[in-house]
Amino acid sequence: MNWLVAKYGGTSLATPERVERVATYLNEQQGPLAVVVSALGDTTDRLLRALEVAASGDRLSLVSCVDELRGYTLTHPLDDEARNAIEVLFTSARELLLGVSILREASPSTRDLVLSHGERISTHVVSAALGWLPPQSTAASSYVQRITWVKPKYRRSRPTEQSGTRPRDGLNSFP
Repeated sequence: MNWLVAKYGGTSLATPERVERVATYLNEQQGPLAVVVSALGDTTDRLLRALEVAASGDRLSLVSCVDELRGYTLTHPLDDEARNAIEVLFTSARELLLGVSILREASPSTRDLVLSHGERISTHVVSAALGWLPPQSTAASSYVQRITWVKPKYRRSRPTEQSGTRPRDGLNSFP
């Protein structure tokens, strides 16, 4: 059976209602399915703004930027597992951005890592909307965490593979 690969950009995932429409469509599909998601709505822009604020050294405004993004994300219906995973990612993003605020600069790799949080958070939001259990998305999620891919227009450094696993290898592990 052929795989259906569905890719959704930020605008398609900007609101809980839009995420629900995507989830309804995907749950109606038959056969193997791979879903690729961008960051929700304007999350990438918000993370870029947080990077600018962090580089300026304004920690108070930085915390506000991250908290606003967190609030926006948590408007989506989430199960406890997704909420916990998202909280871990926000903690990670906050720590990285606080480091940027201390150094008052972000290397290209740091910038890419901060921006990758948008896509990583989005995977949990969409998985929760789909009602997919973690075992169904483990291979892809693990792969995403091993390789950081950022839209070319934002990329300042080359993605680096941190594992010998290739995307096809991860997909082959799905039932």
